[in-house]
Amino acid sequence: MFSGLRHKSFIFKLDVLVLLLCISGVYQSAQKADLALPLQEQAGQIRVRAIHPGLGLQNLQAQDWLMAINGRKVFSLEDIEFITDGMSIGDSVTTTFRRNDFEWTQSLCLKPANSIIYLIILSLAGFIFFSLGVFVLKNRPDGDAVALVFHWLSVLIAVHICTTFGHYSATYLLAGYVPRLVFLLASSLTPVLLVHFSFLFPKEKGTVYRFYIKICYGLTLLFFTFLSTLFWQAADRSSIPDFHRFMFAYNVGRWLFALFFIFAVVNFLHSYYKASEESERRKLRWVILGLAIGPLSFVLFWQIPQILVQKPLVPEELMLLITTLAPVTFAISIMRYHILDIDYIFNRSTVYVIVLSVLLLLYAAMVGVAALVVQMFTVQISLLISAVATVVVAVLFEPLRKTIQKMVDKRFFRVRYDYRQAQTEFSKAINLFVDIQSLADFIVSKLNDLLQPKRLALFYIDANKEEWQLAAHKNLHTIDEEGRKEIIQFSESTLTPLLAVRRFMEPGIPFESANPDIFKQNHIILVLPIRLQNAQNAGFLILGKKKSAALYSHEDIDLLKTAVLQIALAIERIRLQQELIIQHAETRRLDELNRLKSYFVSGVSHDLQTPLTSIRMFAELLQNKKKISVKEQHEYLEIIQGESERLSRLIRNVLDFPRVEQGIKTYHMQRIDPGEVIQSVMRSMSYQLQQQQFETVIQIPKKKISIKADADAVTEVLDNLISNALKYSSEQKFIRISLSAVNAFARIEVEDKGIGIAPEEQPHIFEAFYRSGKARVHNGGGTGLGLSLVRHIMEAHGGKIELDSQPGKGSTFTLYFPVV
Repeated sequence: MFSGLRHKSFIFKLDVLVLLLCISGVYQSAQKADLALPLQEQAGQIRVRAIHPGLGLQNLQAQDWLMAINGRKVFSLEDIEFITDGMSIGDSVTTTFRRNDFEWTQSLCLKPANSIIYLIILSLAGFIFFSLGVFVLKNRPDGDAVALVFHWLSVLIAVHICTTFGHYSATYLLAGYVPRLVFLLASSLTPVLLVHFSFLFPKEKGTVYRFYIKICYGLTLLFFTFLSTLFWQAADRSSIPDFHRFMFAYNVGRWLFALFFIFAVVNFLHSYYKASEESERRKLRWVILGLAIGPLSFVLFWQIPQILVQKPLVPEELMLLITTLAPVTFAISIMRYHILDIDYIFNRSTVYVIVLSVLLLLYAAMVGVAALVVQMFTVQISLLISAVATVVVAVLFEPLRKTIQKMVDKRFFRVRYDYRQAQTEFSKAINLFVDIQSLADFIVSKLNDLLQPKRLALFYIDANKEEWQLAAHKNLHTIDEEGRKEIIQFSESTLTPLLAVRRFMEPGIPFESANPDIFKQNHIILVLPIRLQNAQNAGFLILGKKKSAALYSHEDIDLLKTAVLQIALAIERIRLQQELIIQHAETRRLDELNRLKSYFVSGVSHDLQTPLTSIRMFAELLQNKKKISVKEQHEYLEIIQGESERLSRLIRNVLDFPRVEQGIKTYHMQRIDPGEVIQSVMRSMSYQLQQQQFETVIQIPKKKISIKADADAVTEVLDNLISNALKYSSEQKFIRISLSAVNAFARIEVEDKGIGIAPEEQPHIFEAFYRSGKARVHNGGGTGLGLSLVRHIMEAHGGKIELDSQPGKGSTFTLYFPVV
């Protein structure tokens, strides 16, 4: 339709011509003349409403009838406007008035019809429409049909405003008839352009409509030609009957304008209903807002009232100012539909209109009911009822507003309502998580429900390992090496919060463009880095296409950004909590270690001091005692030997523990007979057993049992177990050591009748430095290393140790060595 008008340079040259026509139209409006009488139509005639003394009309009175001007009968205000538009300000006209049956003529001087204020508003309104049309076309790509149609729509509305019925003269053809004819052309084409725009925006609705649009343009040009011919004839002949024929056709055009406008609104609403993208709906909300403010107001308050009662409902100046809001909303919709929050404007407007309407009805109902109840009104009663109603309305305002706000949010702004709810849930729920895994599972599940992507994953980067960990996902198990490099390079080179493939994003969303090929092979289109406050990456939120094939909208991205921010804060909180827990645990461990080491030092000191004291005491006796028998010498030497072996075992434990803890303890494995080891240990321990008067039972089978072990290590195990039995014995001093073969193991049992070990302490007695409470009370000595070494030796030999103990009854330690 616009094949010859698609080049911007040519269009802008035409715009210059159109601008000159607009200026000419404003000039004609400034030259428009008027009788300056307060007149009104009544039953097909024109009556004077009132006469002000300042008019200087001595013979004229209110209710007089104006019958003719310059000998031509007039029947409407439009007839008068038609006659005076063909004349100039300052011209004298002969008017015929009638009062009852008396007629007379009176000469009147024509005055300016339009004020300076009106001309300024007229120029401003025309300039706004014109400049917005040029601006949109200039800033849109070449060949953009939406921008082209909007341009001509906006420019022709500017022409319509500026060239409205003004002064015309046959003498000055260019300055008279042409602006009026251009006005008729703009009036004819504007509604068709609006319908055309409704088929193109926000995206073209098929191609079938093009044929019908062309027909509409063709019929519109024919209608314009017909209107122009009628006006030319009426103006050229100064004929009122010809003018009436023109006005009849022009009013038909007004009705057509209204019908085309209604069709365009319905078409926009249909597009809104069918829109699959939230961006399209937001654009259309701007358009619908503009239509409601501008053209709808023009149709309802100007066009239709003039047809029905020949008088608009609002002043023309106000109507012009209102209509200028329409091109602004249209331009925003085309260029930057997200520059302002259209949902907020719609939302708040709807809410407050409903609230005020309900409260007004409630106020009227309360006053009406009071009027029925109270038969006689006084001033005091009237004021009291009004005051009570006002208080009730004021009290109900806020709860009613909140209720209606929630209803409107859910019904008309469901997407934004759901996202607000989601953001609230994110904020509340995320604060409850204390580990990364649960947090990731929640985020992925929630985003999957809201956005419905085909693939979704949250990768976590541990601060210590610095490697990607798949924390949670939906159909996205991994990202290949190329994808990871692309994402890491993006996150390290820019602070942009979004890396995405352009064609899956709504226009206007700021993001860094991703390599579409790399993202395609990984089935992803969107990546958001999870950045901590120190700008360190803690992970990535990665999404694929939506299941609905819809674009990611501004609301979607806002939700994802909020989620990523909340995740980052939660990760920092969880890491800090874990660090505090670890520090607290480490502090407790160090305190416990210090305490155990104190017991260790104390125990070692005690255990070292006891045998050393005995050795020194009996050595001094041997050295200083003059009369000493051989028997006593043997006894003293036996004691010294026993205490030396005891001291040796203690030192061996202390020296072995560091090697065990560092993992460098070595064992010399060979085939041995555990029965012989038992006999050897019991002989070395005989002195201490006899000294404490222990009853000993040794049970060794006649059949030899062989194990592969380090004899010294097995000796150390038995030494420690027997030493503990000696140390923690009760009044019943008893030790039993037995050897037997059980399945593929050699079993050694060491049983005592000592103080026993409490059940809650049994899992800990094999820990280094650990000593049970009863043991510490019963015996202040000991290193707390013996059983720890026993367990290590048994594990090193592929065996195990078991404990059966009851407090007050004694303990049985069972050793299992694999047989060979």
